[in-house]
Amino acid sequence: MKLIPSTLALLSLTALALPSLGCNVSIGTGGDGEDGTGGNDEVGDDGEAGTDGNDDGPEPAGGAATNLAIAKVTVNQGVETQVFFNGSDIAPTATGLVRDRHALVRVYVVPLADWSPRAVQAVLTLEGEQGTKTYESVATIAGITAENDLDSGFAFEVPAEDLPSDQTMSVNIYEIGDTPYPGDSSQSSWEGYEATFLPVGPLRITVVPIQYNADGSGRLPDLSDAQIATYVDTMLGMYPVPEVELTITAPLAWGQSITAQGQGWQQLIQFMAGYRGTLGLSSDEYIYALFNPAESFQQYCGFGCVAGLSSLGSDPGNAFLRTSIGLGYTGEQSALTMAHEIGHAHGREHAPCGLGGQPSDPGYPHAGAYLGVWGWDGPGGGVLKDPNANTDIMAYCSPNWISDYTYGALLARGALVNITGASAPEVEPGTFGSWDTALLDKDGVVSSWTTGELEYSPSDDPQTSRYAVRLLDEDEGLVREVEAELAAFDHLPGGILVWPSGGETVRAAEVQGLGRLER
Repeated sequence: MKLIPSTLALLSLTALALPSLGCNVSIGTGGDGEDGTGGNDEVGDDGEAGTDGNDDGPEPAGGAATNLAIAKVTVNQGVETQVFFNGSDIAPTATGLVRDRHALVRVYVVPLADWSPRAVQAVLTLEGEQGTKTYESVATIAGITAENDLDSGFAFEVPAEDLPSDQTMSVNIYEIGDTPYPGDSSQSSWEGYEATFLPVGPLRITVVPIQYNADGSGRLPDLSDAQIATYVDTMLGMYPVPEVELTITAPLAWGQSITAQGQGWQQLIQFMAGYRGTLGLSSDEYIYALFNPAESFQQYCGFGCVAGLSSLGSDPGNAFLRTSIGLGYTGEQSALTMAHEIGHAHGREHAPCGLGGQPSDPGYPHAGAYLGVWGWDGPGGGVLKDPNANTDIMAYCSPNWISDYTYGALLARGALVNITGASAPEVEPGTFGSWDTALLDKDGVVSSWTTGELEYSPSDDPQTSRYAVRLLDEDEGLVREVEAELAAFDHLPGGILVWPSGGETVRAAEVQGLGRLER
């Protein structure tokens, strides 16, 4: 669940024309976007790949650079991964590298004795299925490369199409011009690193625009081209995937009230979990309902509000849990809420900042929900994300980016669930059939008993809450006993109770310790 406190600076909303709905948007890792927010640095001119991936390679202007040492090489596809440090190659860490995803390669240098500040040229060479590609970067080196200053070292932006496979990586630094600089050139090259890039399928999200009728307005969320681009760029920037496929359905009318304090949210998410089956979504797709329960974000959230809700997708094989809902107002906040809630649907718990007493992920490794490593927002204008000035997307603090911890967990989930090309995901899909569901609210009250066609996979997690259910006929006779599982919400007490339907005529259900449901 995403909560927005009343102290949050409210967004300035722009009225944008709504397009016709019922479309598919598929955007890979080469898109442009707006610059990020606080604690970030943009890529400088000297940090860009000057040759854009030459097939033949540039002609070095001089010999190997002297008295300059390569201290560190990193690959950043959203979070920074070290591949070379202090003279030694490093195997890619749990954060991992992803095929067909844009990357920022940084080369950190340290001047040795007798170095004189000057401009030098670095050449990055990549060899893989794309052939041999080279990139140039020229920088004036006056001192040790600073993490927050791309121009103090070398930076190469590598497009997604140049990373279709594992790569052999090399870096060589050359002098510029004919002036001789005597000294040691043995540390100005790094050769033959074998980098593993993982195949991961696209992130598929089906967006259902809710026509909000509870106040008689028939209001729809903003799905203008600009707002759709904001959703896609935000998700693509943080999630370790090569592509985000956003499918927008026709609007769905909804007549029940949804309030800033949380009333009505559970009823909508229960319905959306069943609506997956109505739409015939594949097991790897995430469903996300967007709605605007007031005319403006300020009117709805002026005193704090619930901004989103999701099932906590702890079981990667259970497509039923890939269900989330959130506000659909204009601007970045709605996109950040989507990234947060779909993170819950990936099984991610909250990061420990701003939770107001709610529990957080006990395994989160960085105090204050900070990032742990430098981030980079390629779709958002090539903006660096300071790990000590940004908090994880699963926290309630801001500004937000994604930590190495959350990125690695999302990558592990995507490798299991996302369909790559024609191949099936590694997890077995759930059983598609007739299931009963009921809401368990924060007060322990059961309600909203429904039956529908769902794709649901019973959990084998011993921590899953289970309840005995006695199904009764119209004469109060026992039809059968079943076990219900609780598909919990993301730290909001309660969830959705699920048990298999049997096709019998059932008039009442007695749920152990929770009460009675009647049709």
